[in-house]
Amino acid sequence: IYTLPVAHKTLQQVQPKQNNKPYFFAFGSSDPRKNTSCVIDAIKEVRTDHDIELIVTGENNWNEDFIKSIGRPNDEELASYIKGAKALLYPSWYEGYGLPVHEAASLGTPVLSSIAGALPETAPKNIKLIQPEKPHLWITAMKSALHSATNSTNLSQQEQWTSAAERILRCLATPH
Repeated sequence: IYTLPVAHKTLQQVQPKQNNKPYFFAFGSSDPRKNTSCVIDAIKEVRTDHDIELIVTGENNWNEDFIKSIGRPNDEELASYIKGAKALLYPSWYEGYGLPVHEAASLGTPVLSSIAGALPETAPKNIKLIQPEKPHLWITAMKSALHSATNSTNLSQQEQWTSAAERILRCLATPH
């Protein structure tokens, strides 16, 4: 994994985190750019039909009983949480490369990501890109992820790096 070195384990050896309930995973932040409030609003609606939690990194700045904050987990714990999630939620208003979406895809976790910033050009294949200002689209995508029996394609690390390099080269070669 790019930024999740999991010590001596391979991606296949990372065990998914066991939780009392199914959950979505997000990188929590009080930074408005991360747009965490969008997925919190969406999950409230999803919870009307599904008993689901939202696990976030960082501090729990939200007063919601369905949000579980895990602080700053170590690399192996983070990989385990991402691998056990129904999907990684990445609703950011602006991103450069979007490394967490690649990490989640590496672990075989479905990814629901914002269509903002460079993500449409840099994100791996087989992820769902969603407009960050449309919670109703996040609701639909989250419900779909709950009913999906399979995870996203798990590419080898070399395939990921080769694919990322090719996308970057295409972007650099395109006149703006």
